[in-house]
Amino acid sequence: CDDMNQTNKVRSYCVRFEGELFDLNYLSKTTFKDLPKGNLRKYVTRLVEEGILNQISKGLFVIGKPKTPIAKLITHHYLFSFGMVPCGIPCGEYLLYEEKIIDAEPQVKLILSNQTFSNRNIDNIKIFYCDNSFVAESGTLMKVLELLNSEVLINEEDKPLWILKINEYLTSYNDSWMENHNIFYPRKVYLRLANFLNLMHISNRVMEIYEIKTKI
Repeated sequence: CDDMNQTNKVRSYCVRFEGELFDLNYLSKTTFKDLPKGNLRKYVTRLVEEGILNQISKGLFVIGKPKTPIAKLITHHYLFSFGMVPCGIPCGEYLLYEEKIIDAEPQVKLILSNQTFSNRNIDNIKIFYCDNSFVAESGTLMKVLELLNSEVLINEEDKPLWILKINEYLTSYNDSWMENHNIFYPRKVYLRLANFLNLMHISNRVMEIYEIKTKI
Protein backbone atom coordinates (compact mmCIF):
# COMPACT_ATOMS: atom_id res chain seq x y z
CA CYS A 1 0.00 0.00 0.00
CA ASP A 2 1.02 3.65 -0.44
CA ASP A 3 1.39 4.18 3.30
CA MET A 4 3.83 1.26 3.58
CA ASN A 5 5.84 2.41 0.54
CA GLN A 6 6.06 5.95 1.90
CA THR A 7 7.16 4.94 5.37
CA ASN A 8 9.72 2.53 3.87
CA LYS A 9 11.16 5.41 1.86
CA VAL A 10 11.66 7.43 5.06
CA ARG A 11 13.10 4.40 6.88
CA SER A 12 15.52 3.72 4.03
CA TYR A 13 16.74 7.31 4.21
CA CYS A 14 17.33 6.92 7.95
CA VAL A 15 19.32 3.71 7.41
CA ARG A 16 21.43 5.37 4.73
CA PHE A 17 22.20 8.46 6.79
CA GLU A 18 22.41 7.03 10.29
CA GLY A 19 24.18 9.41 12.67
CA GLU A 20 23.32 12.45 10.53
CA LEU A 21 20.70 15.18 10.93
CA PHE A 22 17.10 14.94 9.75
CA ASP A 23 15.73 18.43 9.03
CA LEU A 24 11.99 17.86 8.63
CA ASN A 25 11.11 21.15 6.92
CA TYR A 26 14.00 20.95 4.43
CA LEU A 27 13.46 17.27 3.59
CA SER A 28 9.71 17.76 3.16
CA LYS A 29 10.48 20.18 0.30
CA THR A 30 13.32 18.19 -1.28
CA THR A 31 13.89 14.46 -0.73
CA PHE A 32 10.29 13.76 0.37
CA LYS A 33 8.47 16.44 -1.65
CA ASP A 34 6.23 13.75 -3.19
CA LEU A 35 4.95 12.79 0.29
CA PRO A 36 2.08 14.76 1.85
CA LYS A 37 3.62 16.74 4.72
CA GLY A 38 1.00 15.42 7.14
CA ASN A 39 2.01 11.85 6.28
CA LEU A 40 5.70 12.67 6.68
CA ARG A 41 5.07 14.17 10.12
CA LYS A 42 3.18 11.00 11.08
CA TYR A 43 6.09 8.78 9.98
CA VAL A 44 8.56 11.01 11.84
CA THR A 45 6.47 10.72 15.04
CA ARG A 46 6.48 6.95 14.63
CA LEU A 47 10.26 6.85 14.12
CA VAL A 48 10.76 9.02 17.22
CA GLU A 49 8.66 6.57 19.24
CA GLU A 50 10.82 3.72 17.93
CA GLY A 51 14.03 5.56 18.86
CA ILE A 52 15.22 5.81 15.26
CA LEU A 53 14.94 9.62 15.32
CA ASN A 54 15.94 11.69 18.34
CA GLN A 55 14.71 15.30 18.48
CA ILE A 56 17.28 17.99 19.29
CA SER A 57 15.27 21.06 18.23
CA LYS A 58 11.90 21.87 16.68
CA GLY A 59 11.73 19.92 13.41
CA LEU A 60 15.36 18.80 13.74
CA PHE A 61 16.40 15.27 14.66
CA VAL A 62 19.46 13.04 14.84
CA ILE A 63 19.10 9.74 13.02
CA GLY A 64 20.03 7.10 15.60
CA LYS A 65 23.00 7.95 17.77
CA PRO A 66 25.20 10.88 16.73
CA LYS A 67 28.76 9.97 15.73
CA THR A 68 30.09 13.41 16.70
CA PRO A 69 29.14 16.06 19.30
CA ILE A 70 25.78 17.66 18.46
CA ALA A 71 27.18 21.18 17.91
CA LYS A 72 29.79 19.85 15.47
CA LEU A 73 27.15 17.71 13.75
CA ILE A 74 24.90 20.77 13.25
CA THR A 75 27.63 23.05 11.86
CA HIS A 76 28.94 20.33 9.55
CA HIS A 77 25.43 19.52 8.27
CA TYR A 78 24.70 23.10 7.22
CA LEU A 79 28.19 23.67 5.78
CA PHE A 80 28.59 20.39 3.87
CA SER A 81 25.78 18.54 2.11
CA PHE A 82 26.08 14.74 2.44
CA GLY A 83 29.28 15.24 4.41
CA MET A 84 31.47 16.62 1.63
CA VAL A 85 29.71 18.97 -0.83
CA PRO A 86 29.95 22.66 0.25
CA CYS A 87 26.47 24.04 0.90
CA GLY A 88 27.19 26.98 3.18
CA ILE A 89 29.79 29.23 4.74
CA PRO A 90 30.54 30.50 8.26
CA CYS A 91 29.73 34.20 8.76
CA GLY A 92 31.23 37.13 10.62
CA GLU A 93 33.49 36.23 13.54
CA TYR A 94 32.92 32.51 12.93
CA LEU A 95 34.47 32.82 9.44
CA LEU A 96 37.31 35.00 10.77
CA TYR A 97 37.99 32.32 13.38
CA GLU A 98 37.82 29.45 10.86
CA GLU A 99 40.22 31.32 8.56
CA LYS A 100 42.58 31.80 11.55
CA ILE A 101 42.41 35.59 11.25
CA ILE A 102 41.24 35.90 14.87
CA ASP A 103 42.12 33.57 17.75
CA ALA A 104 38.97 33.68 19.88
CA GLU A 105 36.23 31.21 18.96
CA PRO A 106 32.90 33.12 18.92
CA GLN A 107 30.23 32.09 21.40
CA VAL A 108 27.53 32.41 18.73
CA LYS A 109 28.24 30.83 15.35
CA LEU A 110 26.52 32.21 12.25
CA ILE A 111 26.15 30.12 9.08
CA LEU A 112 24.74 30.93 5.64
CA SER A 113 23.37 27.71 4.12
CA ASN A 114 21.25 26.42 1.25
CA GLN A 115 20.29 23.36 3.33
CA THR A 116 17.41 25.23 4.93
CA PHE A 117 14.44 27.24 3.68
CA SER A 118 14.10 29.39 6.79
CA ASN A 119 16.33 31.06 9.35
CA ARG A 120 16.67 29.06 12.55
CA ASN A 121 18.37 29.20 15.96
CA ILE A 122 19.77 26.01 17.45
CA ASP A 123 21.33 26.79 20.82
CA ASN A 124 24.32 29.03 20.02
CA ILE A 125 24.23 28.28 16.27
CA LYS A 126 22.25 30.56 13.95
CA ILE A 127 21.43 29.31 10.46
CA PHE A 128 20.45 31.79 7.74
CA TYR A 129 18.83 30.76 4.47
CA CYS A 130 20.87 31.47 1.34
CA ASP A 131 19.82 30.41 -2.16
CA ASN A 132 23.32 30.42 -3.68
CA SER A 133 24.20 27.03 -5.15
CA PHE A 134 27.63 26.87 -3.45
CA VAL A 135 29.54 25.24 -6.27
CA ALA A 136 33.26 25.73 -5.64
CA GLU A 137 33.60 29.23 -7.13
CA SER A 138 30.36 30.47 -5.52
CA GLY A 139 31.60 29.37 -2.11
CA THR A 140 34.93 31.13 -2.69
CA LEU A 141 33.25 34.36 -3.75
CA MET A 142 30.87 34.17 -0.80
CA LYS A 143 33.79 33.80 1.61
CA VAL A 144 35.52 36.82 0.08
CA LEU A 145 32.36 38.93 0.28
CA GLU A 146 31.75 37.82 3.86
CA LEU A 147 35.36 38.64 4.79
CA LEU A 148 34.98 42.08 3.20
CA ASN A 149 31.69 42.61 5.02
CA SER A 150 33.35 41.60 8.32
CA GLU A 151 36.18 44.14 8.12
CA VAL A 152 34.66 46.16 11.00
CA LEU A 153 35.02 43.10 13.27
CA ILE A 154 38.80 42.81 13.09
CA ASN A 155 41.55 44.71 14.89
CA GLU A 156 44.20 46.68 13.04
CA GLU A 157 46.89 44.11 13.90
CA ASP A 158 44.83 41.39 12.20
CA LYS A 159 44.40 43.41 8.96
CA PRO A 160 47.50 42.05 7.14
CA LEU A 161 46.34 38.46 7.59
CA TRP A 162 42.81 39.45 6.52
CA ILE A 163 44.18 41.07 3.33
CA LEU A 164 46.41 38.06 2.64
CA LYS A 165 43.49 35.65 2.95
CA ILE A 166 41.34 37.71 0.55
CA ASN A 167 44.19 37.92 -1.94
CA GLU A 168 44.66 34.13 -1.78
CA TYR A 169 40.99 33.51 -2.56
CA LEU A 170 40.92 36.08 -5.39
CA THR A 171 43.97 34.72 -7.22
CA SER A 172 41.76 32.52 -9.38
CA TYR A 173 38.89 35.05 -9.73
CA ASN A 174 36.74 34.88 -12.84
CA ASP A 175 33.75 37.09 -13.70
CA SER A 176 31.60 33.96 -13.92
CA TRP A 177 31.72 34.01 -10.11
CA MET A 178 29.76 37.25 -10.10
CA GLU A 179 27.49 36.17 -12.95
CA ASN A 180 26.37 33.12 -10.94
CA HIS A 181 26.12 35.02 -7.65
CA ASN A 182 22.84 36.16 -6.11
CA ILE A 183 23.36 39.72 -4.88
CA PHE A 184 22.59 40.31 -1.19
CA TYR A 185 25.52 42.25 0.29
CA PRO A 186 25.59 46.09 0.44
CA ARG A 187 26.93 47.86 -2.66
CA LYS A 188 30.05 49.01 -0.79
CA VAL A 189 31.15 45.37 -0.37
CA TYR A 190 31.18 44.87 -4.16
CA LEU A 191 33.05 48.15 -4.61
CA ARG A 192 35.64 46.84 -2.13
CA LEU A 193 35.84 43.57 -4.09
CA ALA A 194 36.45 45.45 -7.35
CA ASN A 195 39.11 47.56 -5.64
CA PHE A 196 40.95 44.48 -4.36
CA LEU A 197 40.91 42.93 -7.83
CA ASN A 198 42.13 46.15 -9.44
CA LEU A 199 45.01 46.38 -6.95
CA MET A 200 45.89 42.78 -7.84
CA HIS A 201 45.78 43.74 -11.56
CA ILE A 202 43.00 41.22 -12.18
CA SER A 203 40.67 42.34 -14.96
CA ASN A 204 37.06 42.27 -13.78
CA ARG A 205 33.52 43.46 -14.47
CA VAL A 206 32.35 43.28 -10.84
CA MET A 207 30.47 46.58 -10.74
CA GLU A 208 29.12 46.23 -14.27
CA ILE A 209 27.64 42.83 -13.38
CA TYR A 210 26.44 44.20 -10.04
CA GLU A 211 24.56 47.05 -11.74
CA ILE A 212 22.95 44.69 -14.25
CA LYS A 213 21.87 42.22 -11.54
CA THR A 214 20.44 44.87 -9.23
CA LYS A 215 18.36 46.39 -12.06
CA ILE A 216 16.73 43.07 -13.02
